[in-house]
Amino acid sequence: MFEFHLAVSPLSLAAGVLLLSAAARLQRRRQGHTRGESVAIAEWAMVFVLVGLSLFWVAHDYSAAVGTSRARAAEASLATCPDAVVFSAARLGLRGPGIREVPCADPAAAYPFRYDGLKLVLQSGDQYLFLPAGWRRSTGAAILIPRSDSLRLEFTPAVARPGSPTLRC
Repeated sequence: MFEFHLAVSPLSLAAGVLLLSAAARLQRRRQGHTRGESVAIAEWAMVFVLVGLSLFWVAHDYSAAVGTSRARAAEASLATCPDAVVFSAARLGLRGPGIREVPCADPAAAYPFRYDGLKLVLQSGDQYLFLPAGWRRSTGAAILIPRSDSLRLEFTPAVARPGSPTLRC
């Protein structure tokens, strides 16, 4: 998951700062030099800032590596996400690889537009995050749809679709 070579640079910076600080203290002791309190505070503050920044650098690299790893895993498992069909009272104009807009033949239908070929990735609050069934990280876009009364959603397990879906409204 985490590539440890990413941590070498920031941890080397932190170790170098700590070693230089320790070497400077030893040198001053050996030569019998004393320094003022304000100089000591400034030196410790700089050591603290540089070591702290290097630790934030490590945390940033770690979180980026974990995020990338999880995104690749999510892309690989997209086929197992539930299939979703969105019925809408108005044309949504959803586009993407595998998405089909099917207008309903019944003019009195409450939801005259049907969108197939979507995968539900996440539902949070009043938002649904869909990806087209043929989505690829390099070319795809995510679709975020707010929950509303003008939409009806149907979900089926990904394994429940042996053939092509029935096109109905």
